[in-house]
Amino acid sequence: MTDIEWPVEGPQVDVWNHLQTGIDLADEELSSLPDDLRHLTEGLGKALVEIRSQVVMESDDRLLLEVGDALLAEPWVRYAADLHIAGEGIHRATTALDRYLEIQPSAAARALPERARSHVREAVHTFMFGFDAACIALCRASLEQVLKDALVARAAYTDPQLKREHPTAGTLLENAKRAKLLTDAYDAAKRVVDRGDTLMHSHVYDGKILKQLASDSVRDLTSAMVELLAAG
Repeated sequence: MTDIEWPVEGPQVDVWNHLQTGIDLADEELSSLPDDLRHLTEGLGKALVEIRSQVVMESDDRLLLEVGDALLAEPWVRYAADLHIAGEGIHRATTALDRYLEIQPSAAARALPERARSHVREAVHTFMFGFDAACIALCRASLEQVLKDALVARAAYTDPQLKREHPTAGTLLENAKRAKLLTDAYDAAKRVVDRGDTLMHSHVYDGKILKQLASDSVRDLTSAMVELLAAG
């Protein structure tokens, strides 16, 4: 492999400045509308995005949903809705690299089981792009998959038994502890399960602490998986 030498000076402009410039230019398109019509168009675009994201709505909002398809047929309203979505995407993306760098991979004795890989990948992506509640839930789901694989390998369960009994993540965790599959990382694994259970069965954590809890869940999941993969 030949030596590679990058220029001493780095790129002149941050990636996100380029993308934000694009959003600003897109926003300028709306400036061709009269002020009152622009505000109405932007409000309709935002409202249509938010109402669809709720899936279930109050009856008072039904009319807007019913006419939503007709409104989105209007190019300016569709443009405003698209711009609103793009702005949120850029906002999430600007912090993704910093969040990505918070994730610290660890070496394990063997590869992740196939059925856990997609869960872990999704958990990492949701953390990177700021979907912290989803990250906490997916960390719990990822751990559950790795626990199942480790317990089957230890002959504590069979695959048909897992399908028949549908043990909870908490039950799998305690069985893994009894089978000595988890010792040092047991507390970390329990935190992953407890955070996920709270999220799914009780409430979404306060936004002020949600990001830190998601980061903690990724870290705790990593510790638990390393020990489980070594035990298997």
